[in-house]
Amino acid sequence: MCVCICLIVLYRVQVGLIVSVFMSPFIQFFLKVMHNICCDNFIIQCIPLFHHSMWKTIFQYPSHTASS
Repeated sequence: MCVCICLIVLYRVQVGLIVSVFMSPFIQFFLKVMHNICCDNFIIQCIPLFHHSMWKTIFQYPSHTASS
């Protein structure tokens, strides 16, 4: 995960500073692919965990959620 965040930050800095002219197309492609893989991986891992914990809370404490 740390590598993923580092690559995203490097990609964002590279885009923000308009250094892309000096970067090779291979590096640009690599950073974009890594950014997409990390975002997809984050979504796949975190959304089900949040969804599961939300329903677990609702079914574990039905009286609290029903009254609010």
